Amino acid sequence: MRTACNQALAAAAIGKRARVLVLACELCSLFVRSELERAHKEQKASVGVCLFSDCASACIISNGIEDGAKVRQFQSAEHQSTLRVRGWYGETIKDSVKDLGFHAHPLGWKFVLTPRVPEIAAKAIRPAYESLLAAIPSIRSSGGGFPLASDFNWAVHPGGS
Repeated sequence: MRTACNQALAAAAIGKRARVLVLACELCSLFVRSELERAHKEQKASVGVCLFSDCASACIISNGIEDGAKVRQFQSAEHQSTLRVRGWYGETIKDSVKDLGFHAHPLGWKFVLTPRVPEIAAKAIRPAYESLLAAIPSIRSSGGGFPLASDFNWAVHPGGS
């Protein structure tokens, strides 16, 4: 999504319209064969592969330029049909690489998910949110402070390697 937004911004900088299709696809079924082999050899099941499934989503990122004019702006959130990307933020959390990820294996991918992931993610969300807001000066409230997380539609994805 960051790349799509950057492409739309670049087009806007030269006055051109941009529509960028973003497609995300996660194929967790690629883990099943190696997880079944591990369950057979170790005689214990890994819950990680059961938590996720194959999925896909898509969105279109636009820079709001329509035939040389701005797309109409809606007056209130109740009538708004689109979301506005105000910013993005990503980071690799120190000392977390061994807790979430996957490794190539002859029978597919080996999934890595430790019990520390929920705690790591919970501790990282507030600092990441605050860093994101600090990077977007126009987002401050009229009193100069930052809005609450509940004022936005936002998402967190605890990636992996």
